[in-house]
Amino acid sequence: MTTEQIYINGILMEQDGSKTASLVFQSPFFTDIDAIVSNRTNSVDFPATDNNLRAIDNAHLSGSASKFAYRKHRVLYYRNGVQIFSGYATLLSITDTQIKFTFTWGNVNAFKKLLDLKLRDLQTDVDYVDWTDAAISSNQHYPTNIVYKTSGYHGKQYVTVGHTHPVLRVSDILARLSAASGVSFVGSSVFDNLAVPILYRNADEYSKTAQGIHLSHNALINLAANQWQHKYVLDCSAADQDLKGQYLGNGVFDVSEYESIRIILKSGSRFRTYHANQSAITPIITGLGVIATDESGANTKLITTIPMNYVRLGDYNTFSVSKDVQKDIDLSWLSSGESGKYNYIQLCVFWYGNAYESSAAVSSVSIDVSIVCGIQEEAQVLFGGKYPLFLNLPDWDASQFLKNLMKLKAVFAHCPDGNTIEFKSIASLYNNRSIALDWTDKLILANGTDPAEQTPTFGSFAQRNKCDYAEDDTNTQTFNGELLVDNDTLEAESDLIKLDFAGTQYRLSDDSEVLDIHCYSVNPDGDSTEIEEFKEVTPRIVELNSRMASFRNLDWKYLVKSAYYTYQQTIASPKVIKASVLVDALDLQDVDLSIPIYTYALGHYYAINKLTTKDGDVADVELLQLGKLADVIDTPTSEEVTSNLVVERNTDGTYYLNIPSLSGAALQDIINSPDYHIVLMRYGYARRGKWFRYADNTGGYLWSHTSRKTTLTVFNYIDAHGKPAQGGCSSYKIVRKGRRYRIIGETALRKGAEPSSSQQVVSHYYDGASLVFELKQTIVLPKMRPVHSNGRSAVITRDGRISNKSTTGLTEIFAVLMHKEGNTWKQVSNIVQLRGTNADKTRLWEFETSNFVPVE
Repeated sequence: MTTEQIYINGILMEQDGSKTASLVFQSPFFTDIDAIVSNRTNSVDFPATDNNLRAIDNAHLSGSASKFAYRKHRVLYYRNGVQIFSGYATLLSITDTQIKFTFTWGNVNAFKKLLDLKLRDLQTDVDYVDWTDAAISSNQHYPTNIVYKTSGYHGKQYVTVGHTHPVLRVSDILARLSAASGVSFVGSSVFDNLAVPILYRNADEYSKTAQGIHLSHNALINLAANQWQHKYVLDCSAADQDLKGQYLGNGVFDVSEYESIRIILKSGSRFRTYHANQSAITPIITGLGVIATDESGANTKLITTIPMNYVRLGDYNTFSVSKDVQKDIDLSWLSSGESGKYNYIQLCVFWYGNAYESSAAVSSVSIDVSIVCGIQEEAQVLFGGKYPLFLNLPDWDASQFLKNLMKLKAVFAHCPDGNTIEFKSIASLYNNRSIALDWTDKLILANGTDPAEQTPTFGSFAQRNKCDYAEDDTNTQTFNGELLVDNDTLEAESDLIKLDFAGTQYRLSDDSEVLDIHCYSVNPDGDSTEIEEFKEVTPRIVELNSRMASFRNLDWKYLVKSAYYTYQQTIASPKVIKASVLVDALDLQDVDLSIPIYTYALGHYYAINKLTTKDGDVADVELLQLGKLADVIDTPTSEEVTSNLVVERNTDGTYYLNIPSLSGAALQDIINSPDYHIVLMRYGYARRGKWFRYADNTGGYLWSHTSRKTTLTVFNYIDAHGKPAQGGCSSYKIVRKGRRYRIIGETALRKGAEPSSSQQVVSHYYDGASLVFELKQTIVLPKMRPVHSNGRSAVITRDGRISNKSTTGLTEIFAVLMHKEGNTWKQVSNIVQLRGTNADKTRLWEFETSNFVPVE
């Protein structure tokens, strides 16, 4: 007999014993990818006893002020003395005889801690980046290939407006979320190459202060005016900060657009005055004076003073502050029933009154003061100021952010406890086949082999399941894709995934990717000062490698062939069975839906999609068959690649190639297969022949026995003997966007062995080089040609530039993933450059363009 103990907020609930709670274990895989699922119960009924009513804080009473029904509550569930879960209880209803609850556990525990956590609330006092030309040119927060500027006509003038914005890495956001919530993220490395462009310009109090008028160079203007015999006001020199152009000259600042200003006098500010007979004249102001004036600096009126310590010593008056002094000033005024507003101000450091003494003067001044306008009003970050990064993330909660990341990378949330979120891909299910649970003796099958029900449909998929980004009217490109199910009995199409991020327009420029985000526009009707117009656009996400951003591999056309490949293969022709299974309390305690099961009776691995307990030790289970994973790289179209091949770094500083969008069994299947190899390629192709002389670009002559024949046929296939289908070079060649590549280790590719030499190049340049290798294997490149016998470097031409002739070494090296199809090998990945030259062809780099090294 099954016994239960259920505690709500620590109170043991009384039960009538007629039936046990029905527990529903729901897999995070293959359910609605747009939602976070959690384990749950069907309704659980308790009798309305005094004990149980006390547990719900007597919420049944009509006059009760209890909030119990509007809150989630802690629940512990025990079956046969074994704790099955700790989760949340939600009150559904109360009658005279019955109290009805539902319980949730698993993912909900961890995600509840993130639901009320806003991304913008993660901002701290260290999360700022300078927004200046100098920072943009050198700071890692500014990718070099995202264009935010917009051009257009302003009146009759053609202008370009806009500023480069920073980005924030997803890994930094997740680290801050973890620190703020106490939730640990496992498997989050799948997001490490992602970054969120900062597309808002919200200014907080610190950034408003930092971008205010800042005077620290202390040029003084001595103005004599009417009753004021000496009037020293602070000037704003070119070395001071005036981002909004408010300084008009003569010490006058224009504050007409603001209702209030804040004056911040920084610690250590001081000035000193001198007079031969100090006792004769007493200064009226004993601090920093704030003066209302007109546009010219005349008609002055003292508004207020910023207190400073005043010390008289002999003929000197010294004014100073030992800590920051801040004062908010309302610019409106009311006098004799009339009202108005001060539009212009000056800051005075020395102001003598009713007697004129020519010997009176300021002897020294060191004032550090800021004028911050509109501190209480809405304000944008100004170029030249401090950009608050987290404050300008999308206005989402953490849960919404995580859901979008998961949909983008085809991973699902698995929470082994209330403080951990594991991100798992469908490939992890296949990878866990090695630790699958044996349910041969647990599944209840008719005749020992037949499940209760079999179905060819699964979930709510249609034949064509559309995936897309959010719409944004600044985009002219589309980024949508489809996941397909081979079943014409289903609905024709449905919207499966819609991200809250918008896609980012991208284009190729000299084989490099350029991204366009149009968050600026030109105002064609404004006056000469109203050219630039900032507008908020839909949030974006990009891939980031060093300071180069990319979106091409985040286009859904590529995502469905990379991140979603295993998902697509599994849902294309699903096989689902329903059966009963014997599970005791210990089995339920250890349920891990990321581990598949195996049964010898059916001869297949299955993912547990849903398990629902019944009375006794019996449960209903829905299982999805996991077949043998097919080839993980699809056949490419003429202009597409099908995997995100990237260069990654080992901890010892060496490099390898990886496809990070694949994981687990999918990646291992490629590595283990003899039909997949990574091969080195070089740019261009050539034939070796007789020596001949040619003129270089300096007018001198060089000798070569390698001639380039641009008329040679270029092929996409080679036969089983390594020969092309028709005449030409006897090596594999690929043409892509006008560039020609050839495999270096063509013989090695066919034989599956690394040769000591290749392509008639002297063998010692290839010693140790990985001409044919596998994913995650350390790459060793062929050596560069050293020095000619005449003492001149083989890679340097007479004009000091790096040559790319076939005889002068391997200055441009690429890699590509190849797949054997019958008697031919075919390209099935993007081409990755491993060695190259800088734009001026004066330096070489290997693996990373940031690693330029001098060429001797």
